[in-house]
Amino acid sequence: MTEPVLLSPIKIGEHTLEHRVVLAPLTRLRNSENGVIQDRVVEYYTQRTTKGGLLITEASIVSPAADGYLYAPGIYKEEHVEGWRKVTDAVHAKGGIIYCQLFHVGRATHSSHLPNNVLPVAPSPIAIKGKSLFGDDFEVPHALTVDEIQTTIQDFVNAAKNAMKAGFDGVEIHGANGYLVDSFINTSSNTRTDEYGGSIENRSRFALELVDALVEAVGANKTAIRFSPWSGFQDMEDATPVETWSYLTQQIQTKHSDLAYLHFVESREGGHSDDVLQEHESLEPFRNIWQGPFITSGGFTDPKKAIQRCEDSPNNLISFGRIFIANPDLVERIRNDWPLNKYHRPTFYTQGNEGYIDYPFYTPEEKDGVSDEKPDEITKVTEDVAIAEPVTATDTAATATAEDTIEQVPETTPPKDITPPKDLTPSDSETVKQTDDNTNTKERDIKADRRKSKKFNKAKCVIQ
Repeated sequence: MTEPVLLSPIKIGEHTLEHRVVLAPLTRLRNSENGVIQDRVVEYYTQRTTKGGLLITEASIVSPAADGYLYAPGIYKEEHVEGWRKVTDAVHAKGGIIYCQLFHVGRATHSSHLPNNVLPVAPSPIAIKGKSLFGDDFEVPHALTVDEIQTTIQDFVNAAKNAMKAGFDGVEIHGANGYLVDSFINTSSNTRTDEYGGSIENRSRFALELVDALVEAVGANKTAIRFSPWSGFQDMEDATPVETWSYLTQQIQTKHSDLAYLHFVESREGGHSDDVLQEHESLEPFRNIWQGPFITSGGFTDPKKAIQRCEDSPNNLISFGRIFIANPDLVERIRNDWPLNKYHRPTFYTQGNEGYIDYPFYTPEEKDGVSDEKPDEITKVTEDVAIAEPVTATDTAATATAEDTIEQVPETTPPKDITPPKDLTPSDSETVKQTDDNTNTKERDIKADRRKSKKFNKAKCVIQ
């Protein structure tokens, strides 16, 4: 029997992948408070590495000004570089390929969590509606000046160079989900009247200048970018989305046809039905323009859908979020049609080992592939959102309604005033189940951790 296209080789940049199952960029918040990689993070990526497989890291902060969240990784200090080097060395030792996602939070933070309490930044002084993750009204951000825009581009360049020093095979610009790059593209968040606002060409300028700068710094075959044309997260809305992202895609195709890949988030990541996706919010206009590798994210909790997508689109790869979290051996499970572990939502953003590096690999003794150590509150999922991605409160009941990263999940991260949950190791989890004198105390700790996670998820942050 012929293997599906999903499991066939494809070239990205200077590397030939052996399959098209990609780890999506997923914020997991297991780093130090200062964004330095911990040993458990090395283990997490190592577990999900396969020979010739592509991993995309969780969103990594490009500068102190781009920050605002606790436990998210950085890529702007030497200690960040040294930490990430442990990850890239481990991935390469198993024959894997790994790209670093570069991230600027933009207006989706609060001045109390930024250096010197400066205001968040954006293309225009337009606040996100509603409450922030910190429980306050979103602040009216500072509109970046042209000089500040150029400084920000240089921050991305420096971060990309640091990623190369850390041993990454390439970098992906996070240009999705209402963060800084995406907020320049959308008409709802960009009302500038200078060369960075107004027309499609002007609103696309920042993203395209970033691509140009990174191509010059590290090479086109080591550069990629991620877009989310249909995401409404963080008040994103564009008056002409097909025309806008078609222009972006065409410009990259014309100028940088050798870019490593483009990465697009499906409409279903925003909670739409398949019918709406097919009729109004398809990625086909952009897929038809871009002739290189095209990564699709969102809606792929069922491997059969991913297999069919690659059969229909020969240059496609699929980035998986939640089911890759729960199944470190996802590639082999797809290859052999083995059952999948269920993911455990309450541990998406906690700081311990539980729900991070303790998901079981498949063994013949498993009857249904579901770990009974991780009761799952979700009985049905309809999409795969990117390294923290946004959701509404209804997501905790059944379906995700809007990304990443955490896939994102950035797909992005919880505020600094949320006390980090207690670090739980797999052995801690088993201790909770015992009926000794410490049972009640430990159960209370677990429930408290999960309440914090639930609160964070309801604040519109979810893994794809």
